[in-house]
Amino acid sequence: MKNSLLLLSLTLLLTACSSENLDEKFEQKSKRVEDLEEELHTLEVENKQLKDDFNNIEEEIARINRDKKDSNIDDYQSIVKKYARSTEQELERLTLEINSYKKDEKISGGKISDIESDMTNIIKEYNDDVDELKLQDTLTRQHNKIEIFNSNLLKELKSLKEAIDKDDDKKIKESIDNIKDLNKYL
Repeated sequence: MKNSLLLLSLTLLLTACSSENLDEKFEQKSKRVEDLEEELHTLEVENKQLKDDFNNIEEEIARINRDKKDSNIDDYQSIVKKYARSTEQELERLTLEINSYKKDEKISGGKISDIESDMTNIIKEYNDDVDELKLQDTLTRQHNKIEIFNSNLLKELKSLKEAIDKDDDKKIKESIDNIKDLNKYL
């Protein structure tokens, strides 16, 4: 009987341990499944991001290839070169006037008016030429920069002319300084 009792106790003990062991294993397996599901979700998100990145790269390559075939690029470059040469000449004339002024000579309002008038014509011609083109994104951004530069240049030339007409040295120097800083728009 002692043996039977011992055997029964041992059987109960093994059954109890076995049940705990199974519950523990089940919890471990459940935890592992949750971890794997979370990892899978993370990988799916990363995979989607990579696919999106590859699609963006493909679109950029397609845009570059399309732009290489775009004749407007060459036309726009020619327009900008012509505009830049003409603008550079007018800015050189303006620099001569400014340098004369810095040497305590009077700055000529008439010459500034001529430069302003010439710049207005150069800008109009540039805009007319560009209006005939269909600009892609990169060229549009460059064109917008040039337009901002042009607008500010004309505004500062007008301010300079007004300051000269009023013989206001402080405003003249301020306009000159502002003109020197215009390259930040390009």
